[in-house]
Amino acid sequence: MWKVAAERGLVDHPTPSLVLAAVKAARSFGAFGRPLAPPASQAQVKGRLHSLARDRAAIGHHYDLSNDFYQLILDDNMAYSSGYWTSDAPDYTLEDSQTDKLDLVCRKVGLDRARGLRFLDVGCGWGSLSLHAAREYGARVVGITISAEQKALSTRRSAHSVWKTGSRSGSKIIERFPTVLSMRSRRSRWVSTSGRTTIRRT
Repeated sequence: MWKVAAERGLVDHPTPSLVLAAVKAARSFGAFGRPLAPPASQAQVKGRLHSLARDRAAIGHHYDLSNDFYQLILDDNMAYSSGYWTSDAPDYTLEDSQTDKLDLVCRKVGLDRARGLRFLDVGCGWGSLSLHAAREYGARVVGITISAEQKALSTRRSAHSVWKTGSRSGSKIIERFPTVLSMRSRRSRWVSTSGRTTIRRT
């Protein structure tokens, strides 16, 4: 720090008064002594790390704020991860990039190979991928979320989409399971798009 300050001509060398002022500033920001108390809005979860109860409490604290809140900051797809940008066109939007991402994931797991494949969306959030898979590829989808708010909105969106498509091949089931299920079938695909992981089970 002192080297940078000297290079910029701010000070030749640290004087006692300057060091004292720096220490006082650091103390005022909580650099010394006991850590500052966490803000009231921070999740206070208890229990064994990654136990069902602890994870449910953490997820509920984050995602169950309200669907209205997330609808303010997300696109119409309610996709929570980054988009997949396929165009530099001026009229290409965030919504377009999210739709392209959903389609990319569906193709990566092979939903374009046949209609009616079973598709398990682990951590389905508000159902954007589940709905896209069912609507565009006729997949028989089960979406899993621990969040009560996400489940409620996904169910409403799913019911509307079934009515809109008018096709039983486009039916969706959005479930709120306490545990993650495993599926083993030659005609099944399962996926988790949290982070950068996409998994196909064949």
